[in-house]
Amino acid sequence: MKGQINPSSVVDEIVAEIEHRIVSGVYRPGQRLVEAELIAEWDISRTSLREAFRILESNGYLKHFPRRGVAVASLSHKDVMDIYQVRAVLEGLVLKLAIENASDELIKKLLELNELMLKAYAVSDLEKYRHYNILFHEEILQASQNIFLISVMHSIHKNVERCMSYLQPGIQNDSNLSHKKIIEAFQKKNAAEAEASRHDRILAMADLVISKIPETE
Repeated sequence: MKGQINPSSVVDEIVAEIEHRIVSGVYRPGQRLVEAELIAEWDISRTSLREAFRILESNGYLKHFPRRGVAVASLSHKDVMDIYQVRAVLEGLVLKLAIENASDELIKKLLELNELMLKAYAVSDLEKYRHYNILFHEEILQASQNIFLISVMHSIHKNVERCMSYLQPGIQNDSNLSHKKIIEAFQKKNAAEAEASRHDRILAMADLVISKIPETE
């Protein structure tokens, strides 16, 4: 971050990087962030770092503890269920709009990405699988052609990534079946079937995440 002229842009970069490390699981829930280490790593001022901490705390990513400093905020059972309930409803809307707008080109793209995911799954390549999975769902999201819904879903996806950090890295056993059902719904133009299937899977994922979080959090 050296050489930046505008102090606010430095703060924005710090916020973005810490947020990325939290949602990607690099920083785990409850992990303490040491000011001195981050200042040395990024060659930034204490003022800029503390302003970034303040923003991240207000956004729910960090929590300040007296005499302990700042740590990654943990999610409660209610937090997780709230996130997944909203996700379940809005992803249903995404699928409905995307299926209404679907073209042969989109279905072909989804089939190609699904094939790439299956190949990554076969060799347990988690990084590639996750990459193609993100592209798969982003294709569907963009096909909704609703810019406000797209913006909201991107924000929800960040919070979903935070929830997923409680799980051990790996590919969920029913992911491939879920993708297959989604593609079939596009091919049959059956939005109701897609919505119901996706809704149930999302709430099942919420239960799985909750089962990994101590009740005290």
